[in-house]
Amino acid sequence: MQIRVVKSRADNPLTSLETASAVAALTFGYQLIDKNEAKNFEDYVEETKESAQRETLWVFNDLSTANIAGENVALKDFIARFMDLKWCESHADSPIANLRHYHENVSLWREHFRANKPMILMRKGQRVLKIRADATDKEKAKWLKLL
Repeated sequence: MQIRVVKSRADNPLTSLETASAVAALTFGYQLIDKNEAKNFEDYVEETKESAQRETLWVFNDLSTANIAGENVALKDFIARFMDLKWCESHADSPIANLRHYHENVSLWREHFRANKPMILMRKGQRVLKIRADATDKEKAKWLKLL
């Protein structure tokens, strides 16, 4: 059996394009090397004198293939296409490109939700008001008066 290792060196593997490519490969039916989960995946931090580096590894059966839009695609080619933004842009109708763009959109929205607090919804009878989540009690009282 030949193996292909997909490696991410991101501090947070969920933000890594490499992790996204591994999950996308699984979605399309590419096979990990073993049914034993411990052999398929590793997530660890290497500590050196300078810093700590997180590394996540996905270990695939490199001989696995998937039929994508009528084309039998080798894992190596799938990963290369998924990682290549220019390929995805020039093949926008490809399911590989669609999954890549989905990943990018989810990542953008995840960052948006992390960076922005939700609004506070206040009601007074039939009236509704939305104010900033970080509004002070004094500001909230002022707005409630206006309702």
